[in-house]
Amino acid sequence: VSTAVAIARSPRSLPPPRATPSLARGHMADTWGTLRPSDSAHRRCTQLDGLWAFIADHKDDGHASGFCSGLPESGRTPIAVPASWNEQLPELDSFLGPAWYERTVWAPLGLTPRQRVCLRFGSVNYSCEVYFNGERAGAHEGGHLPFEVDVTCLLRSSGEPNLLVLRVDGRLEPTHVPPGGGWGAMAPGCFPRASFDFYPFCGVQRSVQLCVRPASGLEGLKIETRLEGLTAGAASAASVVMRCRCGTGVSRVRASLWTQGGVEAGEASDGTVDAETAEARCAVRVLRPTLWAAGASYLYRLRLEALDADGAPIDSYEQRLGLRTVEASDDGLLLNGETVSMRGFGRHEDFPLVGRAEVGAVLVRDHACLRWVGANSYRTAHYPYSEVDLDLADEHGLLV
Repeated sequence: VSTAVAIARSPRSLPPPRATPSLARGHMADTWGTLRPSDSAHRRCTQLDGLWAFIADHKDDGHASGFCSGLPESGRTPIAVPASWNEQLPELDSFLGPAWYERTVWAPLGLTPRQRVCLRFGSVNYSCEVYFNGERAGAHEGGHLPFEVDVTCLLRSSGEPNLLVLRVDGRLEPTHVPPGGGWGAMAPGCFPRASFDFYPFCGVQRSVQLCVRPASGLEGLKIETRLEGLTAGAASAASVVMRCRCGTGVSRVRASLWTQGGVEAGEASDGTVDAETAEARCAVRVLRPTLWAAGASYLYRLRLEALDADGAPIDSYEQRLGLRTVEASDDGLLLNGETVSMRGFGRHEDFPLVGRAEVGAVLVRDHACLRWVGANSYRTAHYPYSEVDLDLADEHGLLV
């Protein structure tokens, strides 16, 4: 069965459970998101994926039992991260939480006072409490977007391991997004009772990373593409306009744009940081650009450098970027000023054995199947998809 035409795992008829229950892709907005994890001359990311220790907290007494300082040896079992617990452990097929995860984390070598260390979670469904060396480091509610927790001040020395513990609760509530919790069931007699038609897989479902970055540097980015002289889907020029949110110590931001062949494209203007808003505005203008189009992807590489008052670089960041504009008009959807007809499917992130986990091989196969049938688009199913999924869509010229 083609995974590109994935069938969602819907709420099913089951016995009662044993326990009581982005960035820089569209128009500029007033809110900021965190920068994607990346490696550069000033940044390093370490994957924490793999086998973690796990305990299902059927009695919801983990707090009272001191799980936040470490899971007991009795009752723990290995579990894969990222992946939903409902698919990995058959006895937890209908269990929505809470549950606890644990693993050790080593401090990065060569860490300096000018750096900070964050834990970055791609997706944990639904609510998550983060404990680091027994201290509550942070919490997050919402199962479909990434979040970060700064653990710089909680790190032990590089000669000792650090203990990371998570409490994850996927039980449905009317106030959750999407809502659930005993009302508005899609089909009578199904578990869980929810107002949506897909299974609420629980657990750590996307990658976990340990990120090292400058204590003061680039903190947020918004990008807008403006095309000039549009004719038949081609442009005479393109301007990439950036707003960069900066930390203290950043005086100026330098931007550059590079082709897929490694050649610098266009004229760039640096941006000076406004002391009041902590923002820098910069731009790159490219003559006769190669535009990103459905079925004909072309991605430039954007490089940003944060400079101090002496002009020395203190942070750097890169991301791939397609030059395009998207508009809605009375004639339909316009991509680069041309009407585009969308052909594709609705998709879910579900897959056997892993639930709603981010699995690179599955995503690669999905996109290969989409191209094979001649699709140029797909519809996400009710929740934000992973950044890896969107990167693949960019790579293959698929509208989302």
